[in-house]
Amino acid sequence: MNSVYCAKVDIARSFRVVKSNEVKFEVEDVIVHHVNVKRRSCSCRYWQIDDFPCVHAVTSIISYGGSVYSFIDSAFTVSSFSQSYPHSIHPIANIEMPMEIPEDCDIMPPDVRRGPGRLKRKRIESTGASRRRIH
Repeated sequence: MNSVYCAKVDIARSFRVVKSNEVKFEVEDVIVHHVNVKRRSCSCRYWQIDDFPCVHAVTSIISYGGSVYSFIDSAFTVSSFSQSYPHSIHPIANIEMPMEIPEDCDIMPPDVRRGPGRLKRKRIESTGASRRRIH
């Protein structure tokens, strides 16, 4: 999480931030993005999708002196990860699969037999082909 945050801060340094009010900001990238810190939303929609502040949100939060970590969803924290996997996960043994492959085992191709009846002499036309009528 920290590496993602540091990468976004490095990118965000080149943006220009204009404060509209206490919670709304305009961040000038190639285009202007509108960030609402209270709603945790940005016009680029990455903050709403990922629940992780986008580059524009990080710029806005830093510009007004807030902590970016307080705006990151709790699902990205170490404590949340630890609560998700409190017990150990054991591998499942597969009894049906042999552990060793014998060296004398040769895999042969399947038997191919011709179907019953006469062979087709007329080709099967493609769906895009048109038939020419002769009068």
